Amino acid sequence: MKFQRVFISPMIYKSAVRLLVLFLMLPWLWNCSLSSTVEKTSRTIKRTSKEIVRDVTLSGGNFKRQVAIAAFETITEDPESTVKLFYDQNLPDYLGKNCKGVIVGQGGKSAASQLLSEPPRLATGQIDAYALSIIGRQLGINAVIIGSLENIRKVEELRGILWNRETIHLVRVVVRMEVYQPLTATKVLDSIYRRDVPIDEMEYEQSSAPGRWKLPLLDDALAEMLEEMGEDICDAILDQPWNGFVTAVNGDKVTISAGSAAGLRVGMKLNVFDSTQIIEGADGQRFFMPGPNTARIEVVAVTDDRSEARQIDGEPIKSGDNVRAGD
Repeated sequence: MKFQRVFISPMIYKSAVRLLVLFLMLPWLWNCSLSSTVEKTSRTIKRTSKEIVRDVTLSGGNFKRQVAIAAFETITEDPESTVKLFYDQNLPDYLGKNCKGVIVGQGGKSAASQLLSEPPRLATGQIDAYALSIIGRQLGINAVIIGSLENIRKVEELRGILWNRETIHLVRVVVRMEVYQPLTATKVLDSIYRRDVPIDEMEYEQSSAPGRWKLPLLDDALAEMLEEMGEDICDAILDQPWNGFVTAVNGDKVTISAGSAAGLRVGMKLNVFDSTQIIEGADGQRFFMPGPNTARIEVVAVTDDRSEARQIDGEPIKSGDNVRAGD
């Protein structure tokens, strides 16, 4: 039996090899196309699970957390404050609509206005979490959110597979979100969020002037990032038990910096905890050390943002102590 030699031209051979490589890469390409959907689904499942766990395990679930959002901090690379304006306008609305159990403060009082416009800082430039917490406690704030634009710049990346690699032009946006808890003066969230906005070569050249980010897809990228960070912020706040703060004590009469807006009602009994002990940290930071349950009180009068209570039993109560849901 004779075999006939078949001649395959170099062009056909190369094409066949390319088809074979593409076939082998299909699972990888399929995974890449689905990665965004899979990530969103995973985040939804994770958040739903956390909400169920919170409902079952955390006390004070019926109380609303008062939240202050500081003015978004920008950098010189964004002189028109494109990113800042987006988050200043949209983050409060997002949390108000999508974060059940959170009240977003608007800073109507002078102390709150200063807290939101110029958070206190140490000589090092870091946020002074202790000073921030002192103000927050007096105002009945359970969390302070501080966002900042860390970076916005043009980048070039070589993307693609083998012979199909090409240079992609992008604008990279990096945002940092921090959530401070006045109860301990510590962070309950400190996360970095990044999005790459693809642009064509003409847009790349036109945006050569620093900070002139007039890009059609930028708002879409910021909205995507807003949803991700909004979910993280909401989880970080609601994962903490609700706390109110004692702002004044006169005999057995106790004033709390939270009222009906937070869910307090006349006749409610609350446990009082010592939260006045201070510990020193690095770089001049100070923190509050959570203490033991020392007393119980009963709410006797309530306004929108304040409550008056009487002490039922326990040790002497101090201004600065915190209260939680009781029996």
